[in-house]
Amino acid sequence: MSRWKASATHLVICVIIAVAVLLLMLFAWFPPPYFSAQGGKDLLMLIVSVDIVIGPLITLVIYKHGKKGLRFDLTVIALLQLCALAYGILAISKARPVYMVYAVDRFEIVNARDINPVDMKEAKLDEFKSFPLTGPKLIAAKLPEDIQESNELMFSAISGGADLSALPKYYVPYQTQKQNVINHLKPLSRLKASARLAHIDLNKVIKKTGVTEQNLGFLPVSTAKNDLAAIINRSTGEIIDVISVDPWV
Repeated sequence: MSRWKASATHLVICVIIAVAVLLLMLFAWFPPPYFSAQGGKDLLMLIVSVDIVIGPLITLVIYKHGKKGLRFDLTVIALLQLCALAYGILAISKARPVYMVYAVDRFEIVNARDINPVDMKEAKLDEFKSFPLTGPKLIAAKLPEDIQESNELMFSAISGGADLSALPKYYVPYQTQKQNVINHLKPLSRLKASARLAHIDLNKVIKKTGVTEQNLGFLPVSTAKNDLAAIINRSTGEIIDVISVDPWV
């Protein structure tokens, strides 16, 4: 086998692995629009650069048919690539969005790395003591009723500590906070300027929902990279769509 054929074979194997990782990210861990909003492209490029580019290039350089120790060299390359791939997938798993948390007057996307394992053990409900396999799962975080505890939480967030959305002991099912969501909804008219900037036809988005504009509202969705807007039914509090527009314009 020539070095070019060996490198091409290596490349095909690497591409198959990279596609599998991409499918995992898109359909399980970073469903649209969170792939772009959470920096999924940057994480994918890390995998691609190591798995698709570097590995086959090294094979191209070192491969020589009949070379003494070639099998050992290729084994080392494969092991190093597997280690790099495992590290990359671990990094992606920690950066993946696990919860879409309604907190106070907005939604916040919480990554796996945002939640301290110690804090997770303090969750009042068993469903919040472990991460969902796919994400992000829609939930809510309820402010503590005790004023002192609420103030301590606020000062903790201001000083760089964990915020309400990253503390599982305050997590509750989304259904219990729907009325609060409805009460804080903003009119869709406030999104029209940012929708134009993002080249999104808001009227088409509204038409697709099957609900009149008057019966829809939105709330900001804070993410790691690009904030989004959640389109919500004013009657039910259900999220109908999440679109990639700046909710603060």
